[in-house]
This record gives sequence, structure tokens and C-alpha cells, in this order.
Amino acid sequence: MPLHLSVEDLHISFLSGGEKVPAVAGLSFSLQRGETLALVGESGAGKSTTALALMGFRQTKGKCELHGRMSYYPKESESIELSSLSEKGWRRLRGREIGMIFQNPARALNPVLRCGEQLAEAIRLHEQISGQALQQRLQELLEQVQLPAEERLLKAWPHQLSGGQQQRFMIALALAGQPSLLIADEPTSALDRTTEDEILKLLESLKERLQLSMLFITHDMALVKRLADRVMVLQQGRCVEEGPVEEVFARPQHPYTALLIASRPPANQKLHRLPEVEDVRALFEKSGNQWPEEGLKELHTALRRSPASLQKETDSTAAFRIENLSISYGEGKDKIRVVENFNAAWPARSTLGLMGPSGSGKSSIARALLRLIPAESGSFFRGTLDLLALSPKSWRSRCYKYQMIFQDPYSTLNPHHDIARALTQPLLYHRLAGSREEALEKAAAMLREVGLESEHLQRYPNAFSGGQRQRIAIARALLMQPELLICDECVS
Repeated sequence: MPLHLSVEDLHISFLSGGEKVPAVAGLSFSLQRGETLALVGESGAGKSTTALALMGFRQTKGKCELHGRMSYYPKESESIELSSLSEKGWRRLRGREIGMIFQNPARALNPVLRCGEQLAEAIRLHEQISGQALQQRLQELLEQVQLPAEERLLKAWPHQLSGGQQQRFMIALALAGQPSLLIADEPTSALDRTTEDEILKLLESLKERLQLSMLFITHDMALVKRLADRVMVLQQGRCVEEGPVEEVFARPQHPYTALLIASRPPANQKLHRLPEVEDVRALFEKSGNQWPEEGLKELHTALRRSPASLQKETDSTAAFRIENLSISYGEGKDKIRVVENFNAAWPARSTLGLMGPSGSGKSSIARALLRLIPAESGSFFRGTLDLLALSPKSWRSRCYKYQMIFQDPYSTLNPHHDIARALTQPLLYHRLAGSREEALEKAAAMLREVGLESEHLQRYPNAFSGGQRQRIAIARALLMQPELLICDECVS
């Protein structure tokens, strides 16, 4: 197949606090026309940074250094050197030749422009059309992404769309310029499983129908196996393994690749902890650097918790209980009941799973329990204490015991505060640390617990990947030593 994109010896570094922080180190790969290449790795591996560089979004002078060759081939006998393009050249290329689906559509869409205006603007950037021709093109794009071409949808604001609708609209924007190469940066990371499957089917259909090449970025090996032709595994900005998907899954050559494949244990097992790199590396060495499939099964068995230990962990007299919880939005004729007479109970030190499609009320229940939105009626008991009936003053003195990890960490971190302030401020406010120095020590220790480093305290939220920001949000919640931790799709 003819070449569509090639990257040679790509290095990307960011300047933070006067220091150069490498994000991508010597990355090289190629993408054939009509092929899907998956970039996979944990948060901070350099996946999104690479994608943004391919769109010309990471070349801000003084804050980012980029070296290496990035070549795009619009035709078999023609190439464009991306690393030397001017901003004018990028504007001609973006959208028209290379489209991108961003990880978080809620942040990528303009909140002060109606959806129809945004899509029309994207079309007019690449086509000189208006009037009836523009309306017809709008309808075609919406039909392509399986959205109804209704006046109501075109006049809606982005926040009025569901997560699945926002992502479909983001895909429509990416396709507005009729590109031949599509970069999908974790396009299903904020969606429930039902909506995720719908979006993946849509991407598969669009790729075949429009004959697209695709660079698919994910941390989920199951999605790689489903969508990709080839896979490149990144660790700390470097490629540790690359090859056809079937070959890599059948015989991974690097312990880190094996770890990613093994990171999700069988659904019928509860593990004491997940496998780590050193566990898999030891199995590789034991099996003569061959894929230790049987060894991984043994490892899962060794890490499995016994029924007796599970029962012991949940033995407690204290319990949480939700009674007849109802939640509504709006007033009068615009009032919408999203939760009605919801009941649940669970012992302390146990986990209750709440499942359902987008719009079923999961996040509304979570927010109401922590009094972030008002409950129309109902109670939430901790033992015999109804937390929803407490006065505001009484709740403020107790609220640190009940923490939530939100689905979108970026919107819960103040962009003007560094991570040190984000983590120490709650500790000091609730007097869980006697001094700023003690709070900083606790914050640094917790960052290490979630896989980050103490030097990250001095950075701001925009310096981190989406996964790293979620680790920070997890650290902030755990620092409070909560009795109850509510996780709102925190690993989606």
C-alpha cells in the first residue's frame, strides 16, 4: 500500500519551571494508506503529544521544542514536510487533509457557539458554499455520523447534548473538510460501554465507506484488537514494540506489552492487586523471554482474593443506605425527573457498582449524595445519620469524609493553581495537616502512590495528559482519607 504518513526520530520536549521535560524521545513510524495504526500506552506515554504535533498544535515557541521529520503524502508522488510548515500552511492542511477527533468533546466544542454554527464554520473553511448548498452539506455530515438533521439539534448548545451526541458531533467536525487521514485521540474514553460500542461501529463504518487512514490512540488493548491493523506500544515517550495486531497479541516481545495485555484480569476474578511490570518481567525471564500465557494465568490465580478474605473485608456494623431518592432538573413545564425513588444499601468497606447507559441518572445520584446538586426528596444515611438532612454548617465539617473522583478531571482542577495548591488546600482547610510543610509532604507521598513524582507539584493542570490529571484527582480524593469514595467513571 502507498505511504500516507511517516515520522522519523521525533523528539518533543516541554519547558516547565526552567527545565526541559521530554515527552517523546526518538519516535519513528509509518502509516500506509487505508491502514489503522494504534498508538497504545499508559497516561503520559506521549500518545496525545504525538497526535497534536501531527496537527501542528504543539509548536508554541519558547514552551515546546520539536525535532525530527514528519512527512505527509497527499498523493503517492507528493510529500509535505509537516515540521517545516508555516501557520498558513497548517491552516490549509488541517481539516482538509488531516482531521482529528479530540479526547474530550465537551472541551473541544466551543461553548458559546450553537452546534450548527460550529459545523457550518468548519465547512466554510474548506468549501465556498452558502445557502441551500450549505444546509445540504450540514445534513449530509449529520447523516454520516447518525445524528438527526433537525433544527433542534443545530440550534442546541454543546452542553445540551449527551456525551454520545457530543462525540458524534466532534466526528462530524473532523470530517467537515473531507480529510483522508483521521486521528482519533481516545474517542470513547468518556463514554459508557453502550455508547462506546456505537461510536466504534460508526468509526469502522466511516473508515470503510470514506476509505480513510486512521491513527487510533488508546490505552485499551481490547479496542486495539478490535480496530487496528498494526499497533505501536509507547512507554515514557519511546516505542518498545511494534507489529501487526495479531502477532503482537499472540507473541508480545516486551514485558510492558504483556503487562498491557494482562492488565485486565478475568471478569470472574477479584484480585488483591493488579499485575505490575516486575511481575510480568519475572515471568518473561522464567519462560526464556517467551510470551508467558500460562504464567499469567498462574499470576492471576496467585493474586486472587479468597472468598473468606472478601467476606472479612466487608464485615462491619456501619452501613450506607439510600432511601427513595428523587432528582429533577428544571421547573414547571420544563421540569424533568431523572431519578425517581432510588434505593440502595451497602456495608462499609465494600463496593457498590452502579451501571446504566448515558442519561440514566448515575452521575446525578452521585452528585446528589455529596450535595453538589439538590435532591428533590429522599435520604442518604451513614449509619443512622441522614447526611442530606444536615445543616450546611454541619455538612461542611463532615464533607471531607465523602469524596468523589469526577469523570472529567480537567474541569475539576483550577487551571490557575499548581498541583501543590490543588492538593494541600483541602488538607489545610479541613485541618488534616498541621502546617503547609506537612501538607506538602503528604501530597508528595500520595502523588508517588498514584504513579507520579513529587516534582509534579510545581506544575499546572495543562502540563499533564488526561490520564495524569485523573491520577491527580484520585490523589486529591485519597488524601482526605474518606469513609466513602464515589468514582464517576474515573477510569473510562
